[in-house]
Amino acid sequence: MFKFIEGMNPALEDLDQIYSFGEAAGQLAAELAEVSVDQLPVYRPYYDMDSTHPRCSLDQIKDFSLTPPEDFVVLTQELLIIYKQLISFQDRVPFLKSLPHQLVHGDLNVSNILTGENGRISAILDFEFVTHDLRVMEVAVAISNFIDDKEDEAIIIKKISAFLTGYGIRIKLTEEEIYVLPLLIQLRSLDVFIHFLGRYWDGVDSIDTVKKYIRRAAKRISWILKHQDKFIKFYENK
Repeated sequence: MFKFIEGMNPALEDLDQIYSFGEAAGQLAAELAEVSVDQLPVYRPYYDMDSTHPRCSLDQIKDFSLTPPEDFVVLTQELLIIYKQLISFQDRVPFLKSLPHQLVHGDLNVSNILTGENGRISAILDFEFVTHDLRVMEVAVAISNFIDDKEDEAIIIKKISAFLTGYGIRIKLTEEEIYVLPLLIQLRSLDVFIHFLGRYWDGVDSIDTVKKYIRRAAKRISWILKHQDKFIKFYENK
């Protein structure tokens, strides 16, 4: 059904490779901007968090985060961080709806891209989550791959710079889009947490899996909150 493309999933450690990732993401965004569809895709925008998973309404997530079941009590502090950010995020949704929207891939990460023998991105895979969403959400999802609380801040900045430089060849973000990037990186982590919580409630994923994503979401949110002023200044200089 599909043409086979040679390649392998990259580690995204090499800056030239990350630049190529940004360039490919920008090219994809430019092409998807020209695509029009008669009906909106099944998946809702990231900021419509009530639609992330059919089993996870915002009220259910809030209850789970504030009064975690016995098996999750050990993650009380992490869930409190998530809850506070969920509440804070809802106030920003009206502003987000005013930003540029278009079709986006929605899940640009190392498992959905391939590199060829020259190390450059040779393919973008898995268009399951394509939807009509914020244009800049694609950037936030991709950048979230580089944010690790165990990584040196200077290295993270270099990786983000390489991606944005490649992306900027095709797409120029507005000032408003740049300003909300830290918020949207947090949103990506919240969305992944909700997705795997729903899968856990469906009996698809294990408790260890959802615990992993709770910890990851809390760490990433805390990291962004600590560094967001630096990030905004960095983005503005790009």
